[in-house]
Amino acid sequence: KTLRLLDEKELIRFHSQGTNHEYALQLDSTKFGKDFQYLTKVYEYVWYGEFLITDQQGEMVQQNFNQFYTAIES
Repeated sequence: KTLRLLDEKELIRFHSQGTNHEYALQLDSTKFGKDFQYLTKVYEYVWYGEFLITDQQGEMVQQNFNQFYTAIES
């Protein structure tokens, strides 16, 4: 969802073989770069690293994603 939205807003060039690192580089010079890097890191730790997060941490991350989406759409 995030990558599609960034592509629609012409902030990145999405392609099926793209990596989070590649997209982070594309966003590096924008105001969204640091937030994208943070959200990507959290995603990778939880998804690939199988780190467990608490409900409170999950809510915090969800808020960060929502703020990120809102900022992109405005």
